[in-house]
Amino acid sequence: MSQRIQELIKEVKTDTSGRWVDTSELPVLAETIVRECVDIVKQTPTHCAHTTYDLGIVNCTIEKSVDRMLDHFNLAKQY
Repeated sequence: MSQRIQELIKEVKTDTSGRWVDTSELPVLAETIVRECVDIVKQTPTHCAHTTYDLGIVNCTIEKSVDRMLDHFNLAKQY
């Protein structure tokens, strides 16, 4: 199990082996992981865009990917 996942598990009240101490926190862990993935997508480098047109396409793709992930998991956007 990755170090980051272990850190997230500790944040939602589980023991280090991954056993749930408080199962009511499972949704919190899931949402935390999805939101961290969204943040990673938002930080996608745009250096491959050589023109403003390309940059528009890259930014649109990032935005649509973030929207789709949030919609898929029924999570509200955080601005």
